[in-house]
Amino acid sequence: MTKQGANSTKTTSTFDKSILFQDQTEFEMVDVPPYGAFKIRSLTRAEALSMSGEENVAKIEQLIISMGTVDPELSATDVKRWQEHAPTMALDPLTEAISKMSGLDEEAEKEAVHEFPEGPGD
Repeated sequence: MTKQGANSTKTTSTFDKSILFQDQTEFEMVDVPPYGAFKIRSLTRAEALSMSGEENVAKIEQLIISMGTVDPELSATDVKRWQEHAPTMALDPLTEAISKMSGLDEEAEKEAVHEFPEGPGD
């Protein structure tokens, strides 16, 4: 912080900004029956923001799973192919777990509260 004025003194910040650029990714395993266990990670803010404005739910799911699945590695094209062959709810455990780890489910809840502050039907 810098003080302004005739007798200004300059102080140095004690904040180490390098901590802003350290990997803060969280990992966990999630079971997706009947396929097995998947290693997933939280999305970065940049990844989450890259999906803003996307209205196609299938595309959003492809992006979430392809960016958040570590093992096995899946591209958006892989996820699209999986969507085309999987039962309706098959990918939900992955999508929900990655979204929750990344705070995306909280964002949707905050947006709903902002859009409908009185609650449903009010």
